[in-house]
Amino acid sequence: MLPKLTADELADGLKRMAVAHDRMQFLRGPEIAALLNAAVKHDAVTFKMTRRENAAGRRQPRGTQRHPSIAPFVACVLLSGMRFGEALDLTWEQIDLNARDNDGTVVGEIHLTSATKTKHARTIGLEVSPALLEILTALHTDDATGSVWKITEGEANTAMRRLVADFGAPVGAGWQALRRTAGTYLTNAPGIFGAASAYRSARQLGHSVEIAERHCVGLVRGIQRDARNLEAAMGIEVEIRRLIDAC
Repeated sequence: MLPKLTADELADGLKRMAVAHDRMQFLRGPEIAALLNAAVKHDAVTFKMTRRENAAGRRQPRGTQRHPSIAPFVACVLLSGMRFGEALDLTWEQIDLNARDNDGTVVGEIHLTSATKTKHARTIGLEVSPALLEILTALHTDDATGSVWKITEGEANTAMRRLVADFGAPVGAGWQALRRTAGTYLTNAPGIFGAASAYRSARQLGHSVEIAERHCVGLVRGIQRDARNLEAAMGIEVEIRRLIDAC
């Protein structure tokens, strides 16, 4: 008879097991600042002289970057709340840098297709982070098409490990931690989404309101009510400006 039972009937018939539920891991303001500073330092490291420069007889090095740039990608995941794969696969065709909000202000937006994990397309409004709009605008060129990021999945993961091991990023840093951090601050910052914070943050990240309410509400306290965007709510305005200037 078991194959005839529905999932609801199984759920009703089985006793729920008591398990421990730890608090969701995310980065706080000082940890976020440390991560962004680490990313900027990482991208600034150059070779003393490359083999090509040496072979060409150049006595003065050109300052060739040692590692693929990672700081703008870190900021994108942190300030959009996108999943790692969604951010890595982002193309310029999915970004509208001139999108306006209901007041006619240019805020920008990202359009994700139904190829997401949930199979539901969604739009990410960049009014929650003017800094991210500025970063994407700085990277954009008139003929920009295709992938936004010139890195592979392996390069991105290796860079994150390098940030922690060599550049002073917090041990808890990781792509999923950045997504959780964005969701936590969007849900708890009173000045961003107001009373609709759980609903709007869930829409931004592409998960259910239940997840936002269960895992994010009340995790961060003391966010200033006049903080209208993520960089202000996180207290990283100085660090994100340093990152933008380095783009």
